[in-house]
Amino acid sequence: MVLALNPAPTLLFLVILFSFAVLFANMGGGILNFVYPTELFPTGIRASASGLATSVSRIGSILGILVFPNLVAAWGNSAALWFFAAIGLLGLLISLWLAPETKGRKLEELNNEFASSLSNQTLMG
Repeated sequence: MVLALNPAPTLLFLVILFSFAVLFANMGGGILNFVYPTELFPTGIRASASGLATSVSRIGSILGILVFPNLVAAWGNSAALWFFAAIGLLGLLISLWLAPETKGRKLEELNNEFASSLSNQTLMG
């Protein structure tokens, strides 16, 4: 969003912005696909869930690299950046809605909750 609001950034501005982006990505959200599936899924499927989370992350990265230049060519830099900001906001809202909070909870408690939700879905479906 910062780049969408600043259509002609200086090189120093870009270096500082990129430095902050790397710093914040490595402090939390950027490594979440390694940590969250480990906490969320039971031991029997933990490795597969972690692999799925990593592969979806990689596919998203590849799509971003392939789609962004085409959007810039079609819509311009600012509109393409706003589009990606909207996609990020959509992902945040979906995560807040669907992803359970694991902070302060034991893995056994999370495993039992996941197992009971699977058995409820099996009974209903």
